[in-house]
Amino acid sequence: MLGGGVGGIGFGLGFCVIMLDPSFRKLIVEHVVSAYKRTKSCAILLDYDGTLQSTVDTTPNAEAIAILNKLCRDSKNVVFIVSGKDKDTLTQWFSSCGNLCLAAEDGYFVRPNKTTDWETFAAVRDFYWKQIAEP
Repeated sequence: MLGGGVGGIGFGLGFCVIMLDPSFRKLIVEHVVSAYKRTKSCAILLDYDGTLQSTVDTTPNAEAIAILNKLCRDSKNVVFIVSGKDKDTLTQWFSSCGNLCLAAEDGYFVRPNKTTDWETFAAVRDFYWKQIAEP
């Protein structure tokens, strides 16, 4: 995993160890804000089941919806939620987020915004890229 990963150890002790690459550097908030202000476009990709909510089976709260709507109102942002949840659940949960892009069932279904239909990705038949990516 690029930058680090999470691994569990122990005998059911309920803790994990975070492993970071030796070259890992913590982001400096001022640098991120400065870069964001200078950019003309920004893609914000969020994993719903891990980034936005700590409990997997919870619906998004009002604060999360408000933040997503604020990010989506900025015309330079493309905000994308990726989730393992089904498309009906995501449609219901994020119905008030008009410009939010959604990917349901880990990307099998994609919807660019509230006014478009869900699209299904066709199966990829050519996996030659794996020979390049795996090493």
